Amino acid sequence: MSGTKIFSKISPFVLLFDYIYLCKSQMVQDKMFLKDVATIRTGVVLARKRANSDEIEQMEDLEGEAPEYLALNLKSVSDSGEIDPSKVEYLCTKEHLSDVFLTHEDDILIRLSAPYTTMLITGEHTNLLVPSHFAIIRVIPEEADAAFVFHFLQDKSTKQQILQNANGSSFLGTINSGFFATIQIPDVPLEKQKIIGNMVRQAKLEQFLLKHLAEKKLKLRQLTIEAAYKKFKK
Repeated sequence: MSGTKIFSKISPFVLLFDYIYLCKSQMVQDKMFLKDVATIRTGVVLARKRANSDEIEQMEDLEGEAPEYLALNLKSVSDSGEIDPSKVEYLCTKEHLSDVFLTHEDDILIRLSAPYTTMLITGEHTNLLVPSHFAIIRVIPEEADAAFVFHFLQDKSTKQQILQNANGSSFLGTINSGFFATIQIPDVPLEKQKIIGNMVRQAKLEQFLLKHLAEKKLKLRQLTIEAAYKKFKK
């Protein structure tokens, strides 16, 4: 049986585990600093940019309308890194903000306080304003694969480095976004990074679909039980 046929029948989780193990144990001796393959910045301080009612009225008189954004916040991002659109905040700002503070596809966001959640931005979550609670890591496509970098930023060793360098206690500590510039990841050729990155994306999608399938099955089961209970009460 060909390698392609075997790969097509194996879960992305299994492929990813095997390939990452190979990457760590055999392929990679050299490391590269994250600052060499990505731009790293902190999100915008929303309190300084939020427009009050008088400022909004003044801008509407001068420009026709005040700048409007949908902004992430701590409540809109789960500990597992999923964005809940229903909890994204709508706000008007005093001025037009730079595009660097808006989410782009393949951006990596890291929460700067515990539990230091890491998330990879997908197409449906672009153009969201990133607050100063998060670091924005924008990988340079010609230098590295975003999903590959995302995986190693989620690694236990990276999390341990964050905990060791955080200010404050493990539960209440914060980390400066500049710290991530010093993080080292395996210096793998870009073609191989993309192979691993595709596995990461597939595994992430599979995990998302399985979670939502489980949630739907649970709701269906609860409805079935309620319907049976009502029938038996008669």
